[in-house]
Amino acid sequence: MIPMPRNPIAALAAALVLAACTPAESPLPKWPVDMAIAETINGEPVPELMLELVARERKLDLAVPEQREQAVSELREYVVLDQVARKNDYSRDPKFLAATELYRLQGVAEAARVKLGEGASVDDAALRAEFDRQVELAGPSAYDISQLVFDNEDDALKATGEATTKPFEQVFDAWRSKARQAQNFAGVRPAQLPEALGKALAALSAGETTRLPVQLGEHWIVVHATAVKPVTPPPFEQVKDAVRATVLSNYAEQQVRKFLGEAKVEMKTPPAAKK
Repeated sequence: MIPMPRNPIAALAAALVLAACTPAESPLPKWPVDMAIAETINGEPVPELMLELVARERKLDLAVPEQREQAVSELREYVVLDQVARKNDYSRDPKFLAATELYRLQGVAEAARVKLGEGASVDDAALRAEFDRQVELAGPSAYDISQLVFDNEDDALKATGEATTKPFEQVFDAWRSKARQAQNFAGVRPAQLPEALGKALAALSAGETTRLPVQLGEHWIVVHATAVKPVTPPPFEQVKDAVRATVLSNYAEQQVRKFLGEAKVEMKTPPAAKK
């Protein structure tokens, strides 16, 4: 199975844009002679692999005729418009050229991340270690919570203070209209939240409220744990492929950071002035 970039459509756009941003007489991509072809459009071959990329992104099943036709129609539109762009030499327009080059870079970058990830040496021991790390990070519990978000600290402190003497349901209802946000959530894992909020939640038992509001940016958050439920991690073999994808993605990201650090950059325009 061919690894898929995080945004398959971006990678697909790169392949098409390569032709669109060059002169009309430029050669088309040279596909391997044994590559399966879905169709030809004005004599131009369209590989089945590109159709699979569209279907994967759109969550379509190519075995279902109606869904295959949907994927085919989308890809066909891309190819025809690419041909129009080359025929009319739209690349003479700097704005068009800049746009297509940006899309090409996005697609190449996404596909390059996949190739970088393929360079990682991953065995079952490494996957098991990452699995154990994720289980520990996620924590043993999931929380049902009520949350009030305020634009100012004073109101948040008042709500927190009231929660020490009243049932939180009453506090929640009293401040619902005054808070920026008042919502209930189920099955929240502390690791899913910003670090400060996650730590505050993990310290709560069922029926407890944060003693002080948690500040996140310009907002103050009051959290009440209505229920705390133990969570059993899924079996390793069940999530092994997902863990592998995480390991490969992390490795690719490390390589990207390395290449960025090694890149020689010369600024040609001054940075924007700070406001």
